[in-house]
Amino acid sequence: MPTSDFGDPTTSTGYQLCMYDQTGLVLTNTAPPGGTCAGKPCWALVKTGAKYTNKTLTPDGLQKISLKAGGNGQAKIKVKSKGTNLLVPALPLGMPVRVQLRREDGVACWDAVFSNALVKTGTTFKGKSD
Repeated sequence: MPTSDFGDPTTSTGYQLCMYDQTGLVLTNTAPPGGTCAGKPCWALVKTGAKYTNKTLTPDGLQKISLKAGGNGQAKIKVKSKGTNLLVPALPLGMPVRVQLRREDGVACWDAVFSNALVKTGTTFKGKSD
């Protein structure tokens, strides 16, 4: 996947993170294009893609996104959300869980399926995608 697949989040490409369990959509987070977070640009272009950092966790708990381009099977996308602004779905989640990161312009969407959870309780969900 080339870095161009990510668009330019510093100016025009926003992202939405969506999580689904067997009941349907249970979580959404948004990372709009551009903007400032805690007095610094939210997005930065890097050699391999782009990074988003929002220490204030506004508006919905999204803290970090790392978009790393790479050859077949080598690209990586990491997302971290936390805090009181995060609208946590009812736990435990019904398996399997699907997480998608979508470009808001509809050009691309990446997803991961979690068939088994590493931790799945009434307060915590941790997993590694298939």
